[in-house]
Amino acid sequence: GLGRRHVRALLAVAAAEPVSVTDLAARLGLLLSTTSTIVGELSRAGLLERNEDEHDRRRTLVRVHDEYRTGMAMRLKVAFAPVRRTFEQLSARERAAFMATWRLLNAEAARASGDADA
Repeated sequence: GLGRRHVRALLAVAAAEPVSVTDLAARLGLLLSTTSTIVGELSRAGLLERNEDEHDRRRTLVRVHDEYRTGMAMRLKVAFAPVRRTFEQLSARERAAFMATWRLLNAEAARASGDADA
């Protein structure tokens, strides 16, 4: 019963773990309720662990289950290899220009979606 949206969420958690459900929703560009549903489904499937944040009990933190962490790390390494190789070919100045452009694009996308905090 897991689909594409689950894979996307699982990869996002693996890349940023531990991550709050609220932060994950922002990263995915989804509503908190939708993200909570996805996290619940992944948790029931045994792929994610949910825990209270020790510093703020209202927050739920999620991470990849220990059994799958190594596999997810390898998947991320493969997925990001083209990006890594591309960045290695750029000069420091070109990398800085790319990142500045990426930040502007992200800010514009957030503004267009009405989410200035994204």
